[in-house]
Amino acid sequence: VRATLNVFRAQVERYTDLPDSVAGLAEFSNIHQAADFAGFITYNKDGVEQFSFGKYKGQSVASVLEKDPGYYSWIQNADFPLYTKKILTAIRLSLR
Repeated sequence: VRATLNVFRAQVERYTDLPDSVAGLAEFSNIHQAADFAGFITYNKDGVEQFSFGKYKGQSVASVLEKDPGYYSWIQNADFPLYTKKILTAIRLSLR
């Protein structure tokens, strides 16, 4: 536990742009709340799922799936975490 605390303190000292309160750090760490554990799909300020990577970064998942259905297949066949694929499938099914 002490080692963790020491590492944490060193990180806060090193990265001066980080908030210095627990509340501030909690808010900072949730800036881009993820829909999936890996953070490939996040929520925008309106709570809509969006891609956080690649050529569609910042675009809503729904709009991308509508205009480029092949992107869904690419993700499903690529080396993405299973949970990311599950979330993407749930979003896709909700559009039908």
